[in-house]
Amino acid sequence: MMVFIWLIVLLCAVHAQQEIRIGGILTLPTFDALVKAAEMAVSDINNDQSVLPGYNLVLDMRNTSGSGSPVETALSHVDYFVNTAPVAMLFGPAYSSLTLPTAARSSNYSLIQLSPLSADPALANKTIYPYFFRLMANVMEFSPAVVGFIQHFGWKNVAIIKESRTPYDALADAVNADLKKAGVNVGTVATYSDSDPAAALSEILATEIKVIFVSTFQSKYKFIMCEAFKKGMYGSKYLWIKAPSPVLNMWEFYGRGDVPSDCTAQEVVSSMEGDVHLWVQDLLDLDAEPELKDTVSGRDAKAFVDDIRSSTPFGFRDAILTQSYDAIWSIALALNNSLPALPGNPGTKMERLYGRGASEIISSEMKKMKFTGLSGHVAFKASGDREGDIVIQQVINGTIESHIAVSHEENGERTLIFEMSDKEIWQSKGGVKPVDLVTGSGGALLPTRLCVVALATSSLLTVMAAVLP
Repeated sequence: MMVFIWLIVLLCAVHAQQEIRIGGILTLPTFDALVKAAEMAVSDINNDQSVLPGYNLVLDMRNTSGSGSPVETALSHVDYFVNTAPVAMLFGPAYSSLTLPTAARSSNYSLIQLSPLSADPALANKTIYPYFFRLMANVMEFSPAVVGFIQHFGWKNVAIIKESRTPYDALADAVNADLKKAGVNVGTVATYSDSDPAAALSEILATEIKVIFVSTFQSKYKFIMCEAFKKGMYGSKYLWIKAPSPVLNMWEFYGRGDVPSDCTAQEVVSSMEGDVHLWVQDLLDLDAEPELKDTVSGRDAKAFVDDIRSSTPFGFRDAILTQSYDAIWSIALALNNSLPALPGNPGTKMERLYGRGASEIISSEMKKMKFTGLSGHVAFKASGDREGDIVIQQVINGTIESHIAVSHEENGERTLIFEMSDKEIWQSKGGVKPVDLVTGSGGALLPTRLCVVALATSSLLTVMAAVLP
């Protein structure tokens, strides 16, 4: 009888818990794994009595894929989460092209929004997006790391190829400007807007520059490297620097989506050997540090990723999964810290929460937040961007595995810390650092040298003509 009574009490207690709804907007099935990561976070939070006690977190996930425009679909979801089924905060989207319009719409509603992945620099504009946060680094954070890496090896000539699409064009423009400030000559900035970068690579080839920075959507990268293979722009004499790079295994990456019709996987992937890729540093990179073992949920990052990958296909970096998980925890902790500051009883608090009366309080708590998640240290700047380091890695046998250096951020400044010796770094390039020009001198561009030689030869011939009978 007593057992029955306790069961009734327990059921009543569970029923008495108030729901706190958060809305999710993602592109499915592309990001099915992110949904699973988010749902695992929700489950862990609801089982943690120290977070949102007396409340039950509920994630209402909506898909941007369908017959209509993804942007219009995403915007309709924002409207739904405000006018039809109110939520306390928004999670997603992942693509910047969808996050930009939805973040503007949610800001008009004074609704806090947190993306696990979007990197577009425009999202840091708090005038337009006052209530937006993200677990991914602002794409502009990659520029100091790229420039610092180039300066470290003394290259004086660099070429850039960029896709005319946000945020890749913005990053390329920033790298271009920062290189020039550092006294590095940018021989050309080649732009392309489709899957055929042949003309852009021909433009770079004509400069004779061998160190090339590429800023493009990952699916377009395979077409660039196919063209590089066909033109012989790869191997020990060339270095390609790619940022951001959300893929670890280039063999898996090659097989997804459209593939070049005139290159094999072997040709494309082999052309990347020894090249440099940049991404945000995560807990999986830092698991040797004992203080990072104590995550907010108690989960182990590697076991978490293995669990998701065992059942859900996902072709991107593991870090994106952990960022999704930590995004939900960020939302929960912000709500947990905000609710006590809201006046009134639980019912009144919910009215303020869903009526946007708590947005300033939640936003303030987001900016004060610091915890160790599965993706590493989680903290937000005043801009809503995540604080964090950038890792510089290398493609070896088709997989990004070697850590060359870390661009460490502290007090708004970045310092480049190398983890490999120069000898180790260039082992995959025949043991010799690639030169920035075909002449190997790292000075002026080749056309200028040819002009000097031509003038000198002309002067010599003039003298000889005057002296000889």
